[in-house]
Amino acid sequence: MNTEQAGGMGKTALSLAAALVPFDGWLWRLSLIHLSCIALDLLTFALACRKNGERGKGLVRSRLWVKLGGIIAAMAAALADSMLRMILLRLPMDLPFEYTTLLCPVVMVWYILTELGSILLEVARLGTVVPPFLTRAFANLASQASDIGDQGSASVTLDPSGAAGPVSGGEPPLPYRAPAPDHTTEEK
Repeated sequence: MNTEQAGGMGKTALSLAAALVPFDGWLWRLSLIHLSCIALDLLTFALACRKNGERGKGLVRSRLWVKLGGIIAAMAAALADSMLRMILLRLPMDLPFEYTTLLCPVVMVWYILTELGSILLEVARLGTVVPPFLTRAFANLASQASDIGDQGSASVTLDPSGAAGPVSGGEPPLPYRAPAPDHTTEEK
């Protein structure tokens, strides 16, 4: 990676952080944690690729698209929360609670936990021994966050091939795994 590419990635990260300025309090901090986990996962992925001799910009590029999709999903959840809050405030009756947000924090916590699991996978690829209880803890927490989001409704997910289908059981997908490197062709 040259300095021009690194500068472009830094500008992109700052732009994303600026887009989150309207969030206040703990949701803002949760957004920063999410972005930090993405950055750390990309760093450990790049280091593991370099250590293992995997080449090709396609690997990093595909990983970046996945991360961007996660950010957009969190933003969509924030928009859905805003819409729900607006609708609930305009109901002709008083509700026994004040709706502020639900979907966005659950989605962001789920993504944070899957990012942390992915970081652990990349750290293991670097040769570091990862305690099994830590891997299980992240998987259990991600499953619980998914179960909270799935309560009372069926959810739909996209499998890696892009086909949509219902999810039963509330199990989160495994952390992102890069496709196996294709050593027959190398991008220049």
